[in-house]
Amino acid sequence: FFFHPHPGIRHSSTSRGLGDVYKRQVSTKHNLVVFGGMNGGICGVDARTGITKWTVWTKGATKGSRTTPYIYSSPVISNDDIAFVGAADGLYAVELASGRVKWIFDAKGEPVWSSPALSADQKTVYVGGIDNFVHAVDSETGTGKWEWETGGFPDDPDDPDVDSSAAVSRRDGSVYVGSFDNRLHAIDGASGQVKWSYRSNDDVISSPAVARDGKTVYIPSTSGVVHAVSD
Repeated sequence: FFFHPHPGIRHSSTSRGLGDVYKRQVSTKHNLVVFGGMNGGICGVDARTGITKWTVWTKGATKGSRTTPYIYSSPVISNDDIAFVGAADGLYAVELASGRVKWIFDAKGEPVWSSPALSADQKTVYVGGIDNFVHAVDSETGTGKWEWETGGFPDDPDDPDVDSSAAVSRRDGSVYVGSFDNRLHAIDGASGQVKWSYRSNDDVISSPAVARDGKTVYIPSTSGVVHAVSD
């Protein structure tokens, strides 16, 4: 694959055999491009040379039939140089400088397909899992702070999913996330208490966007309708 750390410059990475690469994040401090591949590898690649600095190999889920390691999640990078990324066996925290795994959060043995989001103080990581829960995880220790279960598929509540990546409000730290229960949920970031749930006309698997003033949340559903919801 190819990436563009600088306009007009095209590098080919030496990270071969990763399969498709869905999303990536850039650390300007370490000049790293961080991304996950469909064979379960999390890579840190030098943005100037394309040379792989480190690779973390994740594993398959320990529960259910999704035993193949793969990564759909986009990393989020904290100010203290930790990359958080979802994988088939949980949420990973990886040190950028060395590629050392700081911790792995187990989302009830199920994959984490969505991309994580950080609180304003960067002490909490929010992420949705295939276990049907939205999780708040301590960014330092990897310990769960709270979890909240969504409704799952309306036609089959026993087949849950939270593919939507969370968005965090700058105004009050509220966490917004979509679910296969056809709803957009607003959750208090500190307590995990649900503030409200907005019902759309279909599954909500995309990620919400919050207006700058924090008063409106925008979310599309799989029916092709974009909803603007007042908080």
